[in-house]
Amino acid sequence: MSKIAFFTFGILNQPPGHPDVQGFVDRAQPIFMAAMNHEGFRGFATGPHNTEPFDDMSEADYHEWGAFAVPRFYTGSTVPSEFQAGMTLTTWADLISVFHFSYTELHAEALKHRHEWTQNNDYPPYVMWWVDDDHTPTWAEACQKHEHFHDHGASAEAFNFKTAFDPAGNPIKVNVGMIHPE
Repeated sequence: MSKIAFFTFGILNQPPGHPDVQGFVDRAQPIFMAAMNHEGFRGFATGPHNTEPFDDMSEADYHEWGAFAVPRFYTGSTVPSEFQAGMTLTTWADLISVFHFSYTELHAEALKHRHEWTQNNDYPPYVMWWVDDDHTPTWAEACQKHEHFHDHGASAEAFNFKTAFDPAGNPIKVNVGMIHPE
């Protein structure tokens, strides 16, 4: 069996604590809670599990999710109070589950405001890929997939909803008609 690994990435216009990105910060925890309660959700890199404080995000240890990493598109500070990237790494049962979560309810409302909070860049805002059920994707793997998708476009290795693939590597269509009302 397979599951979807889903990585989102954006560079905030301002560091955390700045009023221009407070709407993003305020929505983060409720969105994570909604994800955890959504059908098809499998897991996410919740944050460093080490017990020692760290001064730099690159020191964060996510155990099975690996050492913290960022795509090459982010060149800013990794000091937590200055870290201007919004990133998530999650796993889902299937494409429909993550599609439904992404484009309905609280997350869909937040997406409407993303241009207020994040810089407009030419890299993709997210990437996904299939992994075996017993595999936990790492931050380094997510960055590699994100960069590969940017550099080479969609393939069975790294793709988006517009150009998606099934676990066997066959192209498939994902559309709003696949979302079922709850």
